[in-house]
Amino acid sequence: MPEPLDPPPMTPHEEREWRAEFKRAGRRVVLEKHLDYRPLIKRDLAIVWLHELDKADEFVRSWSFYIAVASIVISILALIVAVIALSK
Repeated sequence: MPEPLDPPPMTPHEEREWRAEFKRAGRRVVLEKHLDYRPLIKRDLAIVWLHELDKADEFVRSWSFYIAVASIVISILALIVAVIALSK
């Protein structure tokens, strides 16, 4: 039986349950099965959930990169100060 064109909106309770289900299943399983989820609104929530995870991962990766660069700069500055202090 085809899905109705405008499925009823999900309730906050359904959203919490589905998000918990996605979390239990894990990213890989949800990514592999998200096209099979029914009702369609659950599939749409799975796509949103995956997108939110990707954004969070991107945020962590970008800050990790900046922290690594800052650590390198601080190490180089400490090395320069140490060399100057030893040369006096």
